[in-house]
Amino acid sequence: MFEGGILVAVEGASRRRNLGRGAVENWLIRMLRHARGQGVECNWSFYCVSGEGLLDDEARALGAGVIHSPVQIGNKANFMRALRAELRRGSYGILHCHHDLVSAVYLLAATGIPMHRRIVHVHNADEEVLTPSRFKQKLYREPMRRVCLAMADRIVGNSNHTLDTFLAGRPRRPARDIVHYYGVDPSRSKMQKAIAGNSAASWV
Repeated sequence: MFEGGILVAVEGASRRRNLGRGAVENWLIRMLRHARGQGVECNWSFYCVSGEGLLDDEARALGAGVIHSPVQIGNKANFMRALRAELRRGSYGILHCHHDLVSAVYLLAATGIPMHRRIVHVHNADEEVLTPSRFKQKLYREPMRRVCLAMADRIVGNSNHTLDTFLAGRPRRPARDIVHYYGVDPSRSKMQKAIAGNSAASWV
């Protein structure tokens, strides 16, 4: 068990980085919807880089918080200050980042803030870095990977290929580097663990 809620940092659909209609956002909302239907309490807040998203209202109706960053992620220093302020304000117990390698930015913003767990959830094997420059992509990719591997308590991949690509040849660490597929058995017992955040490996 842990104190505080879960701050879910989402990248968003079509690079808008909000609660749009992308696969990740739809999956999260489906999980939340099912949990509510089963009477599972979920203390979630979504942290979105861009403005209003198509799923914002549904997330709020399901009891989740929806927070829009006042700063674009491209303005890295101010983005991190704003996120850090929210992390302190909300006293979150878990930071769950869905931004692949760019999750390093969120982890750095959370440096020194007491939390039960910091999770990087990897959904793509393309290893995108938010810059059009190929030189900068190559320059930033490995340092951001190292930040994620060093600062995250858990690395979750949505497939074996995705996880192993993110680890880049490093061996999996038992109980730390795991696979959590989108396709799950939505039974009450498993959903309680996967969503409520009490004991499921991918969430806590």
